[in-house]
Amino acid sequence: MAGTSFSSSPKTRSMIACFDVHYRADFAQVAAVLFADWTDVEPHRTYVLQTPLAGEYEPGQFYKRELPILEAMLAQIEEDLSYLLVDSYVMLAADRPGLGAYLWESLDRKIPVIGVAKTHFRAAEAVEAALLRGDSSKPLYITTLGCDRDWAVERVREMAGPYRLPTLIKLADQLSKD
Repeated sequence: MAGTSFSSSPKTRSMIACFDVHYRADFAQVAAVLFADWTDVEPHRTYVLQTPLAGEYEPGQFYKRELPILEAMLAQIEEDLSYLLVDSYVMLAADRPGLGAYLWESLDRKIPVIGVAKTHFRAAEAVEAALLRGDSSKPLYITTLGCDRDWAVERVREMAGPYRLPTLIKLADQLSKD
């Protein structure tokens, strides 16, 4: 997997970014919400980008469709990034990479990737941690590469918002659909 390069120009302090992609008939729209601290209520900055579809959905090969879209968004972001949150699994099993693993590899393993999935993937039970937030009885499923999974669970737990989905992750979801 090829690495994504970033500008070496002066940047602001390092940011956390959460991403979400929404597909339409003839294009995809990706949103990135950047914030400085895990407990931030408001974003530092948001980005929205429309891209051509990278291909048809292939069962078990989701990353082929979504990774090019995430890489296109990363090329637009001016800030340094310290963590990436994706609406997907990082690992689908101990020996089976998910979208987040391919993203981590494309970034030369330099930026930790945290998967915050809303839907359970049974094969991932050995690599995921279930997180209940708010009053929801439905967990979020956390997987990681580049940082400790239990640490990441605590960071997602402390993110702002009273509901299952943290406020800034929900914002990325909304912006990808607008």
